[in-house]
Amino acid sequence: MRFSYLYYLYPWEILWYNRKEKRRQVKHDMIYEKAPAKINLTLDVLHKRDDGYHEVEMIMTTIDLADRLSFEKIDSNKVEIASENRFVPNDQRNLAYQAATLLKERFNIKQGIRIHLDKNIPVAAGLAGGSSDAAATLRGVNRLYDLRLTNQELQEIGAEIGSDVPFCVMGGTALAKGRGERLTALPSPPACWVVLAKPNIGVSTKDIYEKVDFTNITHPKHKQRSKHLSLKTLKVFVRI
Repeated sequence: MRFSYLYYLYPWEILWYNRKEKRRQVKHDMIYEKAPAKINLTLDVLHKRDDGYHEVEMIMTTIDLADRLSFEKIDSNKVEIASENRFVPNDQRNLAYQAATLLKERFNIKQGIRIHLDKNIPVAAGLAGGSSDAAATLRGVNRLYDLRLTNQELQEIGAEIGSDVPFCVMGGTALAKGRGERLTALPSPPACWVVLAKPNIGVSTKDIYEKVDFTNITHPKHKQRSKHLSLKTLKVFVRI
């Protein structure tokens, strides 16, 4: 003999069930990305270009220090930035905001994006914190909305946002040329400790570049250094 049961849901139970399912869905749709800081092992400023940028050759590598970002869809057609760090802007001054907005407009995304940014990389420290957040946002939104963009395509889009963004999309260790967007992957240096000292001041990268005296620069030999990133050469980099 079979028995059938009819279970009646009271209105408050339906509301609770719907909210519970919505929370499950949001948690399921949440995308997480890591945004590592980068340091320059070498930096050679060759000359100032006609477009106002500086032609550079530099070897960069990512380190363990990183911001953490999460991404979720929202119904309103806008980009929201949430961070507990008071130095992080939540508007177009934020490179992560710019990256999300650029992808929304280019790929006609009608839903909004909420980004939560756990900021660990010091601001205005030359560690590409903002650029790495933008790169993580490109990767995160690409996954969130299944845009299926390749790493190379994300790098090209990143170059529209900032010179360091393509490298931050790529990660690892690389020789960067042009204004920093032309990348050649290199073997990573051996594992080691890196001491970062951040004084209680902020430094503008643009201001530093403007003060470069091209008559007083000795150019390093990047080709030789990029062939073998051994412990010996790493010590040479650290002494520079």
